[in-house]
Amino acid sequence: MNISNRKNGFSMIELLAIVAIVAILILALMLFLRNQNSRGYDARRKADLEMIETAFEDYFNDNGCYPDPDILNICGDKSFQPYLESIPCDPVSGKPYAYEPVDDCGGYRAYAILQDSKDPSIRKLGCDGPEGCGADSGVEYNYGISVGVPLYGGGSILSYPSPSTGTSTSPSPMFVYACESSGICNQFQSGHPILISCPIIFQESNCQNSCASLANRCK
Repeated sequence: MNISNRKNGFSMIELLAIVAIVAILILALMLFLRNQNSRGYDARRKADLEMIETAFEDYFNDNGCYPDPDILNICGDKSFQPYLESIPCDPVSGKPYAYEPVDDCGGYRAYAILQDSKDPSIRKLGCDGPEGCGADSGVEYNYGISVGVPLYGGGSILSYPSPSTGTSTSPSPMFVYACESSGICNQFQSGHPILISCPIIFQESNCQNSCASLANRCK
């Protein structure tokens, strides 16, 4: 009768296989936790911009115009009370959110950078292109809010050159305007997926003041 001479325990190959499996599981857990953290930070960024939007509208109702361009520049500053308890900033970088008011008090844009590049709101806003939806001093933003003006702006925050400007010989992208589901008239590059859900497309930047009607808004 044959008697196995194998000692109790694992062979070297079995130990290596177990170590590899444990390493893969740890790596998967780390990636999962990192993604969860990124989404949590992104949720904070979205909430910050919503809070800023509410505060700016309250300020506009009291003063007939939106705040000065540098109002968001100092993180944690309390000078904008009672509209904001303190000035919020990016939860990871600690840098201010980008803010661009329109000179005639007709609106503004504010931008942030979401860590999760696959966040569906990025595509919904049309910020999934190579230049995002705004850029300032070399920083490209992929998420933002706008009131009274298209999200893609001019001035210090730029994205997608206007068809009538620039000297490049390459073809410039064409733009149209449509009413977002929120009732804001926004600018979109022709062929953007969101335009499929829009019942009407405008050439005018104010959407002919037709966004108050639900029938004219994108789904």
